[in-house]
Amino acid sequence: MSLPELVLIFLTLVGSSLILVKLIQTKLARSYRAFFFYVALMGLQSAAVLTLGQRSGLYQQFWVITTPLMWLLRVLAVRELCGLVLERYRGLRTAGRWGMYAGVVVAGAISVISLLPRMTVAQRSRVLPYLYPVERGVNFGLAVFLLFMMLLVSRFPVKLSRNAMVHMSLYTTLFLSNALSTLLHTFFGARTPRAVDLASMSISAACMWLWALLLGRGGEETRMNLPHYTPEEEARILKKLEELNETLLKVSHK
Repeated sequence: MSLPELVLIFLTLVGSSLILVKLIQTKLARSYRAFFFYVALMGLQSAAVLTLGQRSGLYQQFWVITTPLMWLLRVLAVRELCGLVLERYRGLRTAGRWGMYAGVVVAGAISVISLLPRMTVAQRSRVLPYLYPVERGVNFGLAVFLLFMMLLVSRFPVKLSRNAMVHMSLYTTLFLSNALSTLLHTFFGARTPRAVDLASMSISAACMWLWALLLGRGGEETRMNLPHYTPEEEARILKKLEELNETLLKVSHK
């Protein structure tokens, strides 16, 4: 492993540690439990790379065991965010969560079916050929869902905390980066340019540090409203949103 890669992994570890400390100090760990454990596992994986070495058999076993857990925590973290964004709209929140589950499952299944015949990343492993496409599918599925949620927020006057906006932006960036990196590794295998790994590690480290810097107790109190409407327009749009929410609630109870 090159020196720049070691430095970026170390920065990711430090950034994730700072996030955990800040979440505990500000008591935001209670509000973002899934995110807390997701960051903790990211830090643990970074520490494992630094101590065991990326090519060691023990690290490969550790990665295989923890990767499915990482998928679960990503889904739970986005589910958690969806609940905070749509906390006033239970019908939309439930529909959004089920849409996210379906999108992730479909994206993972399509990724496995379409890419498995061309995989060259881990020909000597029976497990890794399945993990890489599922990893890509989970990341793409979550990123697309987050982009859709950001579109929804930009079209409706839903007031969000600054922390929620930070989460949506950084989750989307991180998941798209991971998905693209996994896709390139799937196609090119050992011939994947080193710049791909460096770019992915740089984005991961940057996201950790931005979370550590931008999240805070004040961010929970600060409410942001992206679209700017007149009071009459806002009342009309919110009424339509309430009607859609009530319709979804009725459908879910049938």
